[in-house]
Order: sequence, then structure tokens, then C-alpha cells
Amino acid sequence: MAHPIIHKTPKAKLAAAHEKCQCHYAKELILKRRRDLHSPKRDMKESQMILKAISKGLHGSTSDEDSESESEPDEENSSDDVDLSDLTQYLFALKIIKDEMLALTDDPCAFVQGVFQEYIKTLNSSAKGDVTILETPMATVQGLLNHIIPIQDQILNFCGISPEWRAADSVSHFLRTILAYLEDILCILTFDGLTELALAHSMGEFMYQKGIKI
Repeated sequence: MAHPIIHKTPKAKLAAAHEKCQCHYAKELILKRRRDLHSPKRDMKESQMILKAISKGLHGSTSDEDSESESEPDEENSSDDVDLSDLTQYLFALKIIKDEMLALTDDPCAFVQGVFQEYIKTLNSSAKGDVTILETPMATVQGLLNHIIPIQDQILNFCGISPEWRAADSVSHFLRTILAYLEDILCILTFDGLTELALAHSMGEFMYQKGIKI
């Protein structure tokens, strides 16, 4: 092990002490930067930014005035009990489901009418037609609905009746409406037959023809 350097003159001792202080403060500065980069406040702020971006994607951009007020952190209203990372995940999952829903259709009535017309085309090939044309979109919509319901419940637990929850609720109602329209057609076909199906359609008795919202 090397022997420590012994400074004999006062000038050398002063220079050595000055150098030691510089090293100490440089080390403290590095450690402080590391603490700032990994601080809980920084992580919380980033989570809030992600949360805000997803929320805007779900129910549109807010006004400039709202954006300015939201940009100011409100420490009194923030709760340490709320896990923003989990809430962000739920909102992100909601956005994915909403995107899949809109990729399917943005108009339940027009969508179901198109499905029904595709079904009618198959009546020439068989007496009852290809029922899977009705069943396949029903299964797709039911799958999305099965995913949105628990997400909506979790958002309610986090936020209560909030814009985020209302966004989830609107997606849920949209999917329920499509599902009800398709079930309405399939029920008449299954239990009443093609004659009643044709009669109901000609009289505008289908739910999608009346534009009933669920």
C-alpha cells in the first residue's frame, strides 16, 4: 500500500486541502444529480404527464386555460395512496380498446345494417343463411366489452365519476349498443324464423332501425 503524501510547507498543505475540497463538492454534485434523476417526485411528475396525455387522447384536447391550470402541480390534491403507474396502465388499455372499437365502426346503426345486408346475401345459398356472419361480429364486440368492464371498474376506484370514467362508460355503452342490435336480429331469426325476420325488417322494427341507445 502506497504511503500518503506528506505536505511539508504551508503552501503545499493549503493547495492539497483546496484540491480535496474540490473533489468533495464535485462528488456531492454528482450524487445530487443522481438523486434528482431518480427522485419519487420526478417519477410522479412523469406519471402525471403520461396520465394527462392518455386522458386527452380518450376525450379530446382541453382548452388552453384548462391546460395551464392542469400544468400547475397541486400537492394538496395529490394522494400518495394512488398508484399513478397502475392508473396509467388502465387508461392506456382503455385507449387501445377504444381504438379497436373505432377501427370496427364509429356508427352502430350503420355497422349492424352492413352486417345484416351481408347476411341477406347468403340466403340464396341456404335456407337459413350463414348465421356466422352475425355471430362473428357479436363475438368480437363481446370480447371488447369483457375487457372494458373491469377496466371501467378500476378507473372508478381510482378517479370516481370523472372524465376518465365517463370516457370508459361511453365506450362500454357503444359496445353494448352494437351487441344489442346484433342479438336482436339473431333472436328473431332463431326463435321466429325468416318470415318474421323479413317482416320485422320491412316494418322497421329492428333496434338498429329505431336507433335505440343502450
